[in-house]
Amino acid sequence: MGSSNIATITISGHGKRPSVSSGDLTPAVLLEFAQYCRSYFDEKDIPEEGRVARPVLFCFKDVRISTYVSANQSVLGALTFDAFLNRIRDNFLPHDWADTLRADIFRATQGRDQPWRDYANKVARDNALLTLSDDGALPESRIMEQLKSNMSEHLRSKLRPITIPKTIQIGGEEVAIPLLQWTEFIARYDDDLRFELKRAREIADDVHRNAKRQNTGSSSSASNDRRSRPAGSAPKAGRLPALTENEIKLLNEHQGCRKCREFYAGHYSKTCTGNFPSATGYTELTLAKALEAKKKSNAKSSGSTTVRAAAIATLPDSDDEEPVVTAAAVNTITPKKNRVHLPARKELLGRWDMTGQLYNDVSDPVPVENLYWDAHVFGVDEFPTPVTTMLDNGAGLVLIDDDWATTLGLRRFPLRNPPTIGAAFTSNASAVPSHFVRLSVTSVDHAWTSSVVNAVVVKNLCVPILLGLPFLVENEIIVDHSARTAIAKNNNYDLLNGLRQSPLNRLTSLLVNRQKHTPRSRILQLRNDWANMLTELLQRTAHRRLALRGLSGSRCRNAAIAAVNKIVRDKAAAIQRAELEQRLLREYEDVFSPPSSVENLPSDVHARIRLKDPNWSMPSRTYSCPRKYRDKWKELIEEHLAARSYPAILIPLRFPIVCDPEGGSHCEATLGQ
Repeated sequence: MGSSNIATITISGHGKRPSVSSGDLTPAVLLEFAQYCRSYFDEKDIPEEGRVARPVLFCFKDVRISTYVSANQSVLGALTFDAFLNRIRDNFLPHDWADTLRADIFRATQGRDQPWRDYANKVARDNALLTLSDDGALPESRIMEQLKSNMSEHLRSKLRPITIPKTIQIGGEEVAIPLLQWTEFIARYDDDLRFELKRAREIADDVHRNAKRQNTGSSSSASNDRRSRPAGSAPKAGRLPALTENEIKLLNEHQGCRKCREFYAGHYSKTCTGNFPSATGYTELTLAKALEAKKKSNAKSSGSTTVRAAAIATLPDSDDEEPVVTAAAVNTITPKKNRVHLPARKELLGRWDMTGQLYNDVSDPVPVENLYWDAHVFGVDEFPTPVTTMLDNGAGLVLIDDDWATTLGLRRFPLRNPPTIGAAFTSNASAVPSHFVRLSVTSVDHAWTSSVVNAVVVKNLCVPILLGLPFLVENEIIVDHSARTAIAKNNNYDLLNGLRQSPLNRLTSLLVNRQKHTPRSRILQLRNDWANMLTELLQRTAHRRLALRGLSGSRCRNAAIAAVNKIVRDKAAAIQRAELEQRLLREYEDVFSPPSSVENLPSDVHARIRLKDPNWSMPSRTYSCPRKYRDKWKELIEEHLAARSYPAILIPLRFPIVCDPEGGSHCEATLGQ
């Protein structure tokens, strides 16, 4: 299978027989040939039991295969297609091709820079080729275990806190997750990991490029001056000496700036806003100065970290006094880092002591970022106001800054028993708030809204709104400090990260919603919404409609009185119309009276008509008819005669005719008056 002269397949159109060119036959080519042949059988509507090898015997252009087929045409033509495929496989594929594919599957590992999809697709493609073997392909569960065991270490570490689903809801039934969806679930996290690595490499390249540009930007004379100066040599008066190679190395190792020449300056020469040091009194940078600057930087960072009051604890001062609500330090403000933070060795492999033993019981003496949550709050404005809040499960109250309460225009209520709020440090003074407000917080995507909670108004709060334990308890929010999540139990919504739903579940719910939201269901929903909207509109505009009908303002105040008044007026108008109708009938009785009956008609004879021959019959007459209508008219007349349904001929007479057969051929006609 390693030859470069591999056969290819060409096909003239859909449902046509494939053609295999000359060359070495591989399992992939044979599997593709089988798929095209089955498509040909389906296009010709050939049933499964009738699919024989005769129509596709001469699809191979290779001399060896065509010679073999020609020599055994009678035998191969009578075989089924699957049996013919097995004959070609056994005669023209290597004898150990299936074992080689299984070995490739078991040896396959995800490369360092290889995407997860490429690795998984290669294994799945090799496993699909095993369907041609007698043992068949490996089960999907075995492929999942193989892929998971040989994935890259970076992806494995990213998936360690993630629970990969084992089942999925399809059609309302819980089934084992298919290999395709399982692979796609992991691929989403692999895409995130590759994007992070790509971004980190770009930033590292930029830093390296800037450092290289600074190193090579100096003149040749400056590079000569960077050589180690002899001991005891002094620079020229009034001129700052150039940095030596040793000084540049120290500045790079101790986060120094090449412009102001300070160790642990917190910036680089490109962003430095200071000036070059003075040439007078300048001394060469040494390792002792770097270590001293490092010690000062550590002391400054640990001592100058700004911490404001946020977390709250209720501590009784004594048995007789009221409890004091103490605010602990949580709002940590750390200096900005201009350098990209990459995971250190101890973060990936753990912390090691001097003897080489691993220990994890001591944390780093650095602050952790607070749990900030960007949300919306409705105030006096028509639109929601964006605000930054902070979640704190150590606070016993919900606090809001005085300025923000005024900006939002929230109504203030006095506190009956105001608590005493003090800082976590005994040296700070305590404060007694006097008012509280009621507020509700909504997520930015409006997917989650909290319950209404009471927030105490304080001054000089570190954040606009501090959401303490009352907020977390009322809304049943679970805070995970390690994972930095705040999940609401009612709908599994994560306040800090949005909806906590796996990509697979989102895909499944999207498919279910698409099935539910058909055009017919949308039309029905629009009709229901339209009816509800009209009902609400009628209720809201009832007073306006009453006012337009001429009702006074006092009547409009009570809809029930207006309705009774309308009913009474309608009843009175109906009675008045009935009385008027009876009076008109009595006044014009001769016009509206019913006509006389048949018995009351007059019987006087005013004229007598005699017939010349009462037995005379009228001769029949025939009329010419087009030939194309003759047969249809004949059928129609015969149908009427058979049904004895003669059309009644109505002769409008203004007087009755009476025939007297005994007295002669005459008839009497009675004229009406």
